[in-house]
Amino acid sequence: DEAVSLALSLNPGLGSQRAAKGVAEAQLLAAGLYPDPELDAKWISRGDGTVLEGSLLQALSLAGERGLRKQKARLRIEEVHLELASVEWRLVQEVRQAFSDLLASEEAARIAQADLDLRLKVASLIQTRQELGAATLLEANLSALDAAQQRRVLLSEGIRRDLARQELNRLLGVGPGTSYPLQAAADPWAIRKLPADAGWLEELALTRRPDLAAARMAYEQSEKSLQLATRGQYPRLRIGPAYGRDEGESGLGVGASVEIPMWNRNR
Repeated sequence: DEAVSLALSLNPGLGSQRAAKGVAEAQLLAAGLYPDPELDAKWISRGDGTVLEGSLLQALSLAGERGLRKQKARLRIEEVHLELASVEWRLVQEVRQAFSDLLASEEAARIAQADLDLRLKVASLIQTRQELGAATLLEANLSALDAAQQRRVLLSEGIRRDLARQELNRLLGVGPGTSYPLQAAADPWAIRKLPADAGWLEELALTRRPDLAAARMAYEQSEKSLQLATRGQYPRLRIGPAYGRDEGESGLGVGASVEIPMWNRNR
């Protein structure tokens, strides 16, 4: 549990994932903004004088467009939260697995060392017997060879232990050479028993897995994008005040503009 807490605090991969929440919140703020107004000005020189025209146009939002954008942004925030939970969940499982692997490799190395000590003791006794004439040179050589083979086993287990520690260190977010004693629980190999019911397990997976919930949020965002695209097929109207000046006379009025989907008709 301490290793899991350390990994959730220090693992560098979670930093960028958590920063994505700020991006999603900023997108929600941007989704609620209204479009900026457009200032249009014209100056035309003619033989009998000049013409000055100006207008300030504000684009009108389509029905429900702003609300759909905000809904989509809120779904994105929820998706980011679920994606982070999914990454954290996977990290927890990987840390627990790496912790068990390191615990097992340390135990295997301890057993290999004890086995080597025993074989060295046997080889020493046979060597003594051989010097006293109670054992043959062949028996002494075989016992020494057996001890040498066990040394290779111990070396292999040591390499496994070092690799397991480096993998756990990587997940924890500490240096590869960091060493620390493991404090195992009362029963580090205990496994939670689940009912052997396929239907219950499927329902549990659908309700407890954050990656599936994040996929559902992504699907709902796609639905909102489709609705926005449907509304976007209609031309957008811009309306606002207009000012004009011709031959020394000024006038105020109302200006309006609309896109003509002449080329992009299949939007």
